Amino acid sequence: MSDITLLTASPPVYRAIRLEQVLPQKVRRVLLGTSALLALGALWAFIITLILTRLNEGFLYANNTQLFVGLSLFFGGCTLVFMLLDFYARSVSRPSIFLSDATQSGDVFYKLDREGARTLFRLKALKKESVNYASAYAVFRKNSLASHLILRLGLDAHEFQEFAINGERRVLEIPRQKLLTYLAKIAREMGSDMISAKECAVLLFDLDKELEEFLFARKVHRHEFIGAISWAARIVGRKSAHDQWWEKAVLGKIPGVGKDLGFGRTRTLDQYSHDLVPDFNDPSIHFMAHKKEMVALEEILTRSSEANVVLVGEPGAGMHAILKELSREIHKGTVSPALEHKRMIMLDTAAITASAKTKGKFEELLINLLNEASRAGNIVLVIEDVPTFLGSSQSLGADSTSLMEPYLSGSAIQVIVLSDIDSFNRVILPNTKLMKQFEKLEVAEPSLDKTLLILEDVAEGLEVHSNVIATYQGVSAVVDLSDRYVTQGVFPEKAVDLLEDALVSATSSGKKFLMPEDAEAVVEREYHVPIANAGGEESQKLLHFEEIMHERIVNQNEAIHAVANALRKARSGLHAGNRPIASFLFLGPTGVGKTETAKVVSELYFGSVESMTRFDMSEFRGSEGAEKLLGSFTTREPGVLANKLREKPFGLLLFDEFEKSSHEVINLFLQILEEGFFTDSFGKKVSARETILIATSNAGSNLIWDLVQKGRDPASVQKEVIDHIRSEDIFSPELLNRFDAIVVYHPLNKEQLTQVARLILNELAAHLKEKDITFEVTDELAAKVVELGYDPVMGARPMRRAVSDRVEQVIARRILEGKLERGSVFTLHPNDLTTE
Repeated sequence: MSDITLLTASPPVYRAIRLEQVLPQKVRRVLLGTSALLALGALWAFIITLILTRLNEGFLYANNTQLFVGLSLFFGGCTLVFMLLDFYARSVSRPSIFLSDATQSGDVFYKLDREGARTLFRLKALKKESVNYASAYAVFRKNSLASHLILRLGLDAHEFQEFAINGERRVLEIPRQKLLTYLAKIAREMGSDMISAKECAVLLFDLDKELEEFLFARKVHRHEFIGAISWAARIVGRKSAHDQWWEKAVLGKIPGVGKDLGFGRTRTLDQYSHDLVPDFNDPSIHFMAHKKEMVALEEILTRSSEANVVLVGEPGAGMHAILKELSREIHKGTVSPALEHKRMIMLDTAAITASAKTKGKFEELLINLLNEASRAGNIVLVIEDVPTFLGSSQSLGADSTSLMEPYLSGSAIQVIVLSDIDSFNRVILPNTKLMKQFEKLEVAEPSLDKTLLILEDVAEGLEVHSNVIATYQGVSAVVDLSDRYVTQGVFPEKAVDLLEDALVSATSSGKKFLMPEDAEAVVEREYHVPIANAGGEESQKLLHFEEIMHERIVNQNEAIHAVANALRKARSGLHAGNRPIASFLFLGPTGVGKTETAKVVSELYFGSVESMTRFDMSEFRGSEGAEKLLGSFTTREPGVLANKLREKPFGLLLFDEFEKSSHEVINLFLQILEEGFFTDSFGKKVSARETILIATSNAGSNLIWDLVQKGRDPASVQKEVIDHIRSEDIFSPELLNRFDAIVVYHPLNKEQLTQVARLILNELAAHLKEKDITFEVTDELAAKVVELGYDPVMGARPMRRAVSDRVEQVIARRILEGKLERGSVFTLHPNDLTTE
């Protein structure tokens, strides 16, 4: 519960709004500029006339001198007045507290900024007990926030302005207390303590159903509206911050004079390095994604000794962004005193090893560089790719670690090392002498929300070159798509790459705005995976999925129906976002169609049976089973499952004889089925979210046989089979519950086996048809194949071998004898399979 209290009906920022009504800022600036120009002109005229008078050029000049003195004083006074008015407006424009919220955890205070005050002032919201909030349209449509919002939502500016003008005529009456409560609630929702124009705009969205319908018709929902207006507010805020030149943060960007004179010179070091110079035009959104790491880095570097750190993270996770932000903070003077005036220098290790051809020269050069850095007293050395540097020095016979150790343990210099996870574990961590001097700081990839903020910032720079405006919906889609479909790389780098590709695609298509479908088209083209909801031919195929599958699978109606339902759900966009596309456990005897079903699903859903990857789980028994799948950290051998998913992230995974997997492997699948990813032995994330996962098992086969032999309907035995598996502890309830469907395959009767035989023979007939030979399959021949190939234990599987050994051999002999050639039409009698 909360209790909103209005602290003042006339906050200080209202004074700026009143001044704006009497004398708008644009008018003040014009008058200020004009009066200053006239004052300057009059002053110059006074100086000229004074000189001419002194040269005795006449009485006229003396009178003019007095005139110009008066004009310069008058216009100078006007300039001073307008300057004071401007300073006054700026001083009272600062946000001020005007609301308090009594919550259970204590009082929370809310500030009101200038744009928020402009809206509330227009509504007279702090004076009246009830207001018509529709009047907010008059303020909102005229400010710069609205123009940026229109762009970031990809709306037609004329349409929106026309809607807003009509909106002013509507009645949205709301009590003042309720209005203030709503504004505070929206501010909390947006993680702010400020009531600004964006909070007022979100309230307009919530109160005006016509605005909601207007935006819904243009595929804009509330969360997208909030995201876009937050982005627009940041853009406007950055622009206004540049105008506030008197603020400490802006003045801090002006470099000091002679700061470097108190430190030593580094002539040699400068030849083998470059300074990390901050770009003040680049906003610090990237830093916000790693604020915790940034604080920890500063704490380590301010230690009195051993102030060295190794940043460990995957390339593209933001390690360089952290260093750039630290350099920026140093230049702004907003760091700890121990880091003030420091120079961050990136060492060029490749140039060092290339220039030193012998051990002696290498050691001499490295010591010289470290001595220069120590004498300078303000150096923070940044070393990238340390494993390569250490390896190069070792090839020369030098021990870089021992050479650097005295400097690392002192306080004269600080060293920052960058390393990916694999290199750290393989080279740096085992080097105890080196690790003793360093503090490890992990740099994880940013969350999706933080990546979205980074991408908004990046998009502003990229769209300048592409002439395409990146909408919030488009950028948000890029983040989601790169998370789900781009399996290589980490955030934010992989999202930035996809954004660049999407903008290029939108530019080549002549589009004005980057929308979600542009990013989807790039992913579909690059990764060959369907994203948009099924339509047209694909939609019809999914609707008739059972019929198509029955062309290849005999009977097993319940299994086919369960699979078809799950795939229709997935392609309609209704499946759980973080899990695999679909997951099934196929139970039943050998040779009843489990593997064939997997092949058909792969062909129909992914377009080819080549998209299926099969794993024989009997190879993953024992304690080493999980290691084979994930990879071995000790032997550096990659895991087969991790490798396959990186090579082929979109496809069908078939795990045969799943019941033979080790306990560790089963635990791995608990995570995959629930979260759609796992981490390999090298600490790298592997995604299985765009796969269909099918596990087959013969568990419960004897029970299925017994129940069917007793005349039980196959459709009714599923519960008993699953209960049996649970009671025998073959699979845990946790694992069984995580499959989308558990499908029981039942044994085939003689008639069904004949249908299977006919299907196998039809495949052979289709192959012969490609050679212009027509093979007519008969029921008698199919029955003979069942007789020759059926095995109660192995099911229908041996029938394919019977066709290969008997039928194909007969046909091959006849082709070689010239009895079959192009244009031939033939059939085989059952006796032909025994006589030839």
